[in-house]
Amino acid sequence: MLEQLGITIKGIRESKGLTLKNVSEMSGLSIGFLSQIERSKTDPSIASLKKIAEAFKVKINDFFEKVSIEENIIIKKSERSKLFLDNSKVVYELLSPIRDRKMEPILKTIGPNATSGRVDGHEGEEFAFVLAGKLEISLGEKTYDLEEGDSVYFDASQPHSYRNREKENCVCIWVVTPPTLS
Repeated sequence: MLEQLGITIKGIRESKGLTLKNVSEMSGLSIGFLSQIERSKTDPSIASLKKIAEAFKVKINDFFEKVSIEENIIIKKSERSKLFLDNSKVVYELLSPIRDRKMEPILKTIGPNATSGRVDGHEGEEFAFVLAGKLEISLGEKTYDLEEGDSVYFDASQPHSYRNREKENCVCIWVVTPPTLS
Protein backbone atom coordinates (compact mmCIF):
# COMPACT_ATOMS: atom_id res chain seq x y z
CA MET A 1 0.00 0.00 0.00
CA LEU A 2 2.76 2.46 0.95
CA GLU A 3 4.66 1.75 -2.29
CA GLN A 4 1.55 2.40 -4.37
CA LEU A 5 0.88 5.63 -2.46
CA GLY A 6 4.31 7.01 -3.38
CA ILE A 7 3.92 6.00 -7.03
CA THR A 8 0.48 7.61 -7.19
CA ILE A 9 1.63 10.88 -5.62
CA LYS A 10 4.60 11.09 -7.99
CA GLY A 11 2.33 10.35 -10.95
CA ILE A 12 -0.12 13.11 -10.01
CA ARG A 13 2.74 15.57 -9.45
CA GLU A 14 4.30 14.79 -12.83
CA SER A 15 0.93 14.88 -14.64
CA LYS A 16 0.44 18.42 -13.31
CA GLY A 17 3.93 19.43 -14.48
CA LEU A 18 5.09 20.20 -10.94
CA THR A 19 8.58 19.75 -9.53
CA LEU A 20 9.30 18.66 -5.97
CA LYS A 21 10.38 22.25 -5.34
CA ASN A 22 6.99 23.54 -6.56
CA VAL A 23 5.11 21.14 -4.29
CA SER A 24 7.41 21.99 -1.39
CA GLU A 25 6.68 25.70 -1.77
CA MET A 26 2.91 25.11 -2.05
CA SER A 27 2.65 22.60 0.80
CA GLY A 28 5.27 23.80 3.26
CA LEU A 29 6.79 20.29 3.29
CA SER A 30 10.49 19.82 2.59
CA ILE A 31 11.74 18.56 -0.77
CA GLY A 32 13.53 15.70 1.00
CA PHE A 33 10.37 14.60 2.82
CA LEU A 34 8.33 14.74 -0.41
CA SER A 35 11.00 12.70 -2.19
CA GLN A 36 10.91 10.09 0.59
CA ILE A 37 7.13 9.82 0.23
CA GLU A 38 7.40 9.34 -3.54
CA ARG A 39 10.09 6.68 -3.08
CA SER A 40 8.02 4.93 -0.38
CA LYS A 41 10.72 5.52 2.23
CA THR A 42 8.41 7.17 4.76
CA ASP A 43 4.81 6.86 5.87
CA PRO A 44 3.15 10.31 5.70
CA SER A 45 0.60 11.56 8.20
CA ILE A 46 -2.93 12.57 7.23
CA ALA A 47 -1.87 16.20 7.80
CA SER A 48 0.99 15.82 5.29
CA LEU A 49 -1.27 14.11 2.75
CA LYS A 50 -3.79 16.92 3.15
CA LYS A 51 -1.10 19.53 2.39
CA ILE A 52 0.01 17.59 -0.70
CA ALA A 53 -3.60 17.16 -1.86
CA GLU A 54 -4.21 20.90 -1.45
CA ALA A 55 -1.07 21.65 -3.49
CA PHE A 56 -2.33 19.31 -6.24
CA LYS A 57 -5.92 20.64 -5.91
CA VAL A 58 -7.23 17.10 -5.38
CA LYS A 59 -8.82 15.14 -2.52
CA ILE A 60 -6.72 12.83 -0.34
CA ASN A 61 -8.83 9.93 -1.58
CA ASP A 62 -7.36 10.50 -5.08
CA PHE A 63 -4.12 9.02 -3.72
CA PHE A 64 -5.75 5.66 -3.02
CA GLU A 65 -7.32 2.83 -4.95
CA LYS A 66 -10.77 3.68 -6.23
CA VAL A 67 -13.65 1.32 -5.63
CA SER A 68 -16.45 1.20 -8.15
CA ILE A 69 -19.55 1.63 -6.04
CA GLU A 70 -22.98 2.79 -7.08
CA GLU A 71 -24.43 5.79 -5.20
CA ASN A 72 -26.29 4.99 -1.95
CA ILE A 73 -25.47 1.29 -2.05
CA ILE A 74 -24.01 -1.15 0.46
CA ILE A 75 -20.23 -1.03 0.76
CA LYS A 76 -18.82 -4.50 1.41
CA LYS A 77 -15.94 -4.87 3.85
CA SER A 78 -13.75 -6.26 1.07
CA GLU A 79 -14.38 -3.13 -1.04
CA ARG A 80 -13.34 -0.53 1.53
CA SER A 81 -10.29 1.62 0.91
CA LYS A 82 -7.67 1.30 3.66
CA LEU A 83 -5.08 3.92 4.49
CA PHE A 84 -2.11 2.69 6.52
CA LEU A 85 -0.51 5.79 7.94
CA ASP A 86 1.67 7.03 10.77
CA ASN A 87 4.02 4.03 10.41
CA SER A 88 0.95 1.79 10.16
CA LYS A 89 0.03 2.40 13.80
CA VAL A 90 -3.29 3.85 12.63
CA VAL A 91 -5.40 2.25 9.90
CA TYR A 92 -8.19 4.31 8.34
CA GLU A 93 -10.94 2.41 6.51
CA LEU A 94 -13.29 4.59 4.49
CA LEU A 95 -16.73 3.21 5.31
CA SER A 96 -18.30 5.15 2.45
CA PRO A 97 -15.92 6.34 -0.26
CA ILE A 98 -18.71 8.09 -2.15
CA ARG A 99 -17.57 11.60 -3.04
CA ASP A 100 -19.26 14.94 -2.45
CA ARG A 101 -21.19 13.91 0.64
CA LYS A 102 -21.71 15.96 3.78
CA MET A 103 -20.04 13.52 6.20
CA GLU A 104 -17.25 10.98 6.13
CA PRO A 105 -17.51 7.80 8.22
CA ILE A 106 -14.18 6.12 8.99
CA LEU A 107 -13.29 2.95 10.88
CA LYS A 108 -10.04 3.73 12.71
CA THR A 109 -7.84 1.04 14.21
CA ILE A 110 -5.43 2.87 16.49
CA GLY A 111 -2.43 0.79 17.49
CA PRO A 112 -0.73 0.73 20.90
CA ASN A 113 0.95 4.05 21.76
CA ALA A 114 -0.32 5.65 18.54
CA THR A 115 -1.27 9.31 18.53
CA SER A 116 -2.89 11.65 16.05
CA GLY A 117 -0.61 14.51 16.99
CA ARG A 118 -2.18 17.83 17.86
CA VAL A 119 -4.57 19.25 15.26
CA ASP A 120 -4.95 23.01 15.59
CA GLY A 121 -8.55 22.78 14.48
CA HIS A 122 -10.45 22.91 11.23
CA GLU A 123 -13.92 23.63 9.95
CA GLY A 124 -16.63 21.17 10.89
CA GLU A 125 -17.58 18.66 13.54
CA GLU A 126 -16.37 15.20 14.53
CA PHE A 127 -17.96 12.24 16.25
CA ALA A 128 -16.21 9.11 17.53
CA PHE A 129 -17.63 5.91 19.03
CA VAL A 130 -15.24 3.44 20.69
CA LEU A 131 -16.01 -0.11 19.55
CA ALA A 132 -13.09 -1.76 21.36
CA GLY A 133 -10.24 -0.69 23.59
CA LYS A 134 -9.60 2.67 25.23
CA LEU A 135 -8.81 6.10 23.84
CA GLU A 136 -7.57 9.33 25.37
CA ILE A 137 -8.91 12.40 23.57
CA SER A 138 -7.86 16.00 24.14
CA LEU A 139 -10.23 18.84 23.27
CA GLY A 140 -8.80 22.28 23.84
CA GLU A 141 -7.14 22.14 27.26
CA LYS A 142 -9.21 19.20 28.57
CA THR A 143 -8.40 15.49 28.29
CA TYR A 144 -10.97 12.69 28.44
CA ASP A 145 -10.64 8.90 28.70
CA LEU A 146 -13.04 6.91 26.54
CA GLU A 147 -13.72 3.19 26.89
CA GLU A 148 -15.62 0.67 24.82
CA GLY A 149 -19.15 1.99 24.25
CA ASP A 150 -18.25 5.64 24.96
CA SER A 151 -18.58 8.39 22.36
CA VAL A 152 -17.59 12.00 21.84
CA TYR A 153 -19.05 14.72 19.62
CA PHE A 154 -17.18 18.00 19.24
CA ASP A 155 -16.65 21.19 17.28
CA ALA A 156 -13.53 20.48 15.22
CA SER A 157 -12.46 24.14 15.18
CA GLN A 158 -10.85 23.69 18.61
CA PRO A 159 -7.42 22.07 18.96
CA HIS A 160 -7.82 18.32 19.37
CA SER A 161 -5.90 15.05 19.41
CA TYR A 162 -6.22 11.42 20.41
CA ARG A 163 -3.87 8.82 21.84
CA ASN A 164 -4.04 5.10 22.58
CA ARG A 165 -2.06 4.57 25.80
CA GLU A 166 -2.94 0.87 25.97
CA LYS A 167 -1.12 -2.28 24.78
CA GLU A 168 -4.08 -3.33 22.60
CA ASN A 169 -5.63 -1.71 19.54
CA CYS A 170 -8.45 0.77 19.94
CA VAL A 171 -11.14 0.49 17.26
CA CYS A 172 -13.46 3.47 16.67
CA ILE A 173 -16.06 4.64 14.23
CA TRP A 174 -15.17 8.24 13.43
CA VAL A 175 -17.44 10.61 11.51
CA VAL A 176 -16.05 13.86 10.14
CA THR A 177 -17.91 16.72 8.53
CA PRO A 178 -17.09 18.11 6.10
CA PRO A 179 -15.18 15.16 4.60
CA THR A 180 -11.39 15.43 4.51
CA LEU A 181 -10.33 12.14 2.90
CA SER A 182 -12.96 11.35 0.25
